[in-house]
Amino acid sequence: MPARNDRVLDPRAQRTRQALRTAIINLIASGPIEGISISDVVREAGVNRSSFYVHYSDLNELLADAFEELAVDANQMNMISPGASHDAETGLPKTLLQYLNHIGEYKEAYAWALGPKGSAAVTHRLRDRFRGIIEQSLLQYADRRVAKPIGFDADAAYLAGALIGTISVWLTEAPEIPAQQVSVWIWRQLQADFLRVLERYALTNRPAPRIPRRGRRG
Repeated sequence: MPARNDRVLDPRAQRTRQALRTAIINLIASGPIEGISISDVVREAGVNRSSFYVHYSDLNELLADAFEELAVDANQMNMISPGASHDAETGLPKTLLQYLNHIGEYKEAYAWALGPKGSAAVTHRLRDRFRGIIEQSLLQYADRRVAKPIGFDADAAYLAGALIGTISVWLTEAPEIPAQQVSVWIWRQLQADFLRVLERYALTNRPAPRIPRRGRRG
C-alpha cells in the first residue's frame, strides 16, 4: 500500500519513492543508522542523488515516510470497535498482535527510531497515526459534541503517547520479551484507559464497548 504522499504522484515517481523507502529500511536493518548517508541510500536504491532531493529534503523526512509505510503495510486498523476481529486463544485484537509482530520483525529499526537517539519525525508520524486510530475508536461510542475539543483530542493523544512509549521501552530495554507478551500487556492497559476516557463523555445510542477480557498473563 503506498504512503499517503504517493497518491498524487505519477507511477515513476512512486517507484522512486518506494525504492528510497525500501533502501533506508534495509540499511537500518544491516547496520547502525548513524553511519548511513544519503549516498548510501541512493546507491542501495539504484537512483541518483538528484532524484532523492526531488522527493525528500533530508534523511529524517525519508525515515518518517518509510516507517509510516511499514505501519500501513502492517494493516493498522481500529483495535477497539464492535467489528474488530480477536484472537480466539488470547482475546487480543488480531490487528494489535499483527502490528507488534511486525515491529518485532523490524526490531532494530524501530528501536533506533523510537529510542533516545532516534528520529523525532518518525516518532511524531507514528504517534499521529495511532492518535487517529484511537480517535476513530472513541467516536464509535462517545458523542464528541458534549466534550470540549481539547479534551477529546488530548485523550486520544494521551493514549497514543502511552502506546508509543510502551513500545519504545520494550524495544530499548527489554527486546527479549516476545511480541505476544507485550501485546497482552498493552491490551490490558488500553482497555482500562479507553473505558476511563469514555466515562467522561455522554454516550450516544451506540452500543457500549464490549471488549474481550481474556488474555494470558505475561
